[in-house]
Amino acid sequence: MVTGSAARRYDLVVAFDGVRSPVGRRFLGSALTSSYSGSVVWRKMLARPDTVTNAALWHGDRSRAVSSRFRKR
Repeated sequence: MVTGSAARRYDLVVAFDGVRSPVGRRFLGSALTSSYSGSVVWRKMLARPDTVTNAALWHGDRSRAVSSRFRKR
């Protein structure tokens, strides 16, 4: 976590602030561009049945589906 306004040097900066990342633009300027990769991702959080105990990946000719296990709340 970065706090305050003091200049610091880091080996790696990871930003999870989206495709139009203000953090990325701050470091990369106009070199940060986005373009359509041919993929669309839809995410939805659903209640996990007790019988689901691990992640799964389904791979088709032109599509994929992934189920990831998250902890119960």
